[in-house]
Amino acid sequence: AAGGGGGGGGGDGDREGTAGVTQISRTTVYPDTGDGVGDGAFSADRLVAHWCLPFELELVAQDDPAPSQYPAVYFQVSSYDQWDRYRCEGYGHLQLGGLPLGSSEHRVKTWRVGGTVVDRMATHFVGGSPELGDITYVGTPRDVKSAGGVNSRLGFVTDSSGEIKLRMNLMTQTKGSLSAGAAKGFAAMRLSS
Repeated sequence: AAGGGGGGGGGDGDREGTAGVTQISRTTVYPDTGDGVGDGAFSADRLVAHWCLPFELELVAQDDPAPSQYPAVYFQVSSYDQWDRYRCEGYGHLQLGGLPLGSSEHRVKTWRVGGTVVDRMATHFVGGSPELGDITYVGTPRDVKSAGGVNSRLGFVTDSSGEIKLRMNLMTQTKGSLSAGAAKGFAAMRLSS
């Protein structure tokens, strides 16, 4: 399985502030939990992919932003098997605003595009799957946020596909909590720009 995440970039070449990163891992079979729900083909075994993507996101602002102004991290989980079948297994997102400071765990529920019965059969037997053209559709797209409108997904067919477990360490630093050394550093940055 492969997973990707990106968000809030804004660098050169990024399409409207989104950027992507990819990680690849193999699945591990976890034993049956007895709840009757399983991922394995014709079994109750759970297939779990472990991967690690440490990254640091640094935001600099003059004032404390509102939680809705924080970036979001978007996820697309895909699989590629031994028969060269590629499938998009799910999408999810995590809004960074309003999350607790310090170390915490979050579970991001994922979903995939449902498609027609023919799409589902093709996905199962020959690979390929319906995918989103714009990853920001997973959350609330920027154009909808800026217009103050409603993002209606009425008639859009999706299937629940699992969850991503995240372990995060968040911290903030405001002007009021700056040490004397950090205040000098910020003053020097302002003078150089």
